[in-house]
Amino acid sequence: MKTIIPNALIAVSFCAMIAGCYTENIAERKIEKAHSHYPAIVAKYCAETYPVIDARTDSIAYLPGESEIVSDTFYAHDTFNQLSVKYINRYERKVDTLYKLRTTQMVNRANEKYLADINQKNVIALAKAQKVNNILIWVAVILGIYTICRWILRVWGIRLP
Repeated sequence: MKTIIPNALIAVSFCAMIAGCYTENIAERKIEKAHSHYPAIVAKYCAETYPVIDARTDSIAYLPGESEIVSDTFYAHDTFNQLSVKYINRYERKVDTLYKLRTTQMVNRANEKYLADINQKNVIALAKAQKVNNILIWVAVILGIYTICRWILRVWGIRLP
């Protein structure tokens, strides 16, 4: 009788913990059930939770122009020497073009959130895999060193327990 009550209490606590878990599969099944019975309500909820937004991007396109050599000729009269002087002024003229481009795009925020969650899960899984790989490499190195030490001791005739 002394052990029945604590064991029953432990069993009830364990059952409550397991029954109280709300996993992704349970949530997905409930969403699928709600969507199959009431698709308008689910659509309204998704639209309110993740409204579609306009993403505007402004960009500038630079188009270099072609060079054109322009020459100006003008005459000047020198009054002191009574000469007419011809001046030729040449310069390069280049006209560049800048276009301002504005694009508007509708963004599905629910899909962005979903992809961000998947990306976060993949980053965590990659970090865990790298950590496990690092641990396994160290285990292999330590076992290799141990094996080499055992071979050396066997060649010298020393026995370990």
